[in-house]
Amino acid sequence: AQLTGAGEALAPLATVLTGRYDRLADTQQALADARALVESYRSADGRWTPLDALDRPSRERVDAALSQAAELLAPVAAICDPRRDS
Repeated sequence: AQLTGAGEALAPLATVLTGRYDRLADTQQALADARALVESYRSADGRWTPLDALDRPSRERVDAALSQAAELLAPVAAICDPRRDS
């Protein structure tokens, strides 16, 4: 998951989104929460816990966190899309 990259890409758009996307703070928080949850499955030596090694509730938490972040990110492209007058 490119959660760090998504957060970094969102940061410079904050000025465009402020006032146009009332869920910006929720989006930023959802990305941070998802990143923290995913990172919790990385061991001290940097290896990731395989998804199939997680129990069902853990997989469901990861899925829900990633889905929430994706849902909140979805409107960003449309809001930031430059409009052209023909």
